[in-house]
Amino acid sequence: MNFIKIFSQDIKRAIYQQRYRYIIVLIMITLLMLIPTNIADSINKKIPEAGNMNFLDNVFYMLSGCEHVIPEKIKDIKIPFPWMSIQFLCGLVTLDYIQYDQNGIGKAIILRTKSKLAWWLSKCLSMICLVIGVYTLLFVVSAVVALINYRLSGELHMDLLSMVLELNNTYIVEDGMIIYIFTVPILVSIGITLFQAAISQYLSPVIGLAVVLSIDAMSVFSNSVLLWGNWSMILRSSLCLQDGLDVWKSIAAGIVTGITGVVSGGIRFCKKDIL
Repeated sequence: MNFIKIFSQDIKRAIYQQRYRYIIVLIMITLLMLIPTNIADSINKKIPEAGNMNFLDNVFYMLSGCEHVIPEKIKDIKIPFPWMSIQFLCGLVTLDYIQYDQNGIGKAIILRTKSKLAWWLSKCLSMICLVIGVYTLLFVVSAVVALINYRLSGELHMDLLSMVLELNNTYIVEDGMIIYIFTVPILVSIGITLFQAAISQYLSPVIGLAVVLSIDAMSVFSNSVLLWGNWSMILRSSLCLQDGLDVWKSIAAGIVTGITGVVSGGIRFCKKDIL
């Protein structure tokens, strides 16, 4: 059995196993998307020129994160529930797929391929696809909501977003922001998910998810580049804030985290006696 066949069967099993969790993803994203839409409608009644939320505004709202932490104003930090929800959903759909498969049909696959490495790499690719699936649903729901509001455009309205998000600082939108929105958060989520998979191999899936969410939560209250939550918050990036986190550092950190997860998790898995 070649690698392509292993992966094609893997991704089918992964999507089938996670089908109910994807329904949860769809419901949560849809409910969260109603919040900025309703807020924008209220603002529009008072300030007609403010406009309505469009497709890109919806995506920005969900992935914006929270503002740069100022120590003396740390009590004023608003918890970014939409951003936290996306991080949680990525961890949820990849939570225990590897363990589930290696205790079931995965054993037969390993016997047929005689390669634990190929099996592990296939699982990592499947998890990447599962994370992309979460973001795909985010983009689709954002587009549908925008269509309902007749605002399916690719223009960012920072004035409106500042009011919807109740931002205290002034933000800029540098060239490349659109590319950033559709690439960097996904890349960082993939890296974190692969690292979560490695933790799951050494400890357990639940502990892996708990570690990821704990670091995400700490990121809300700290600007530290060592906390991976900061890598994907749009409001803390250098494209949105003059002294924000450099985009290329975020990309590099996400890639290094992902590679570390694949390598360390693979070493642990290959040493396991699961047959």
